[in-house]
Amino acid sequence: MAGSLKRQRLLIALGFIVVAVAFGSQIAVVDYQSGIRYWDYEGFFGAAYTVGYGFLAWATWAWFTWLERNPISGTSLATVLKLFAIANLAFAVGLVSVTYYWAHQAISLPYDGRLSIAIPITDGLQLFGFCLVSAGLWSAAWSLRADARLASGHGESILEPADLEAPV
Repeated sequence: MAGSLKRQRLLIALGFIVVAVAFGSQIAVVDYQSGIRYWDYEGFFGAAYTVGYGFLAWATWAWFTWLERNPISGTSLATVLKLFAIANLAFAVGLVSVTYYWAHQAISLPYDGRLSIAIPITDGLQLFGFCLVSAGLWSAAWSLRADARLASGHGESILEPADLEAPV
């Protein structure tokens, strides 16, 4: 049985929610600024992306709740969680370049009435969200691995057996 993953569960759900809200906000702001007042392909994509990451937050919450309540092999699942963490970190790294590009555009070009800073802010928020998710998954992997070590008796104990005996 896995130990408490509440902190990791909250971190991952928060990360996915930040990603979803940031991207949905970006699409809404860009469409509003562009004068698009009807449902187009970008609006549909933004809504699908937002809803999809909302479902990922919910699915992760349910999965980690299940992990806390059921006996599992922490060492094998830890590898899977680390791979998910690396994948989310790769998303974040990809967003670094996009965020830099749009921030550079917002700073270096003369302001012409556009919401030029909105795009790098929302990209930066998505980057932050993916970093939160990655940190939560990596932490959960270490937690599961530590639980598996303790369950197998290979964990290190600070107390000696003699320390556990009551004084006479």
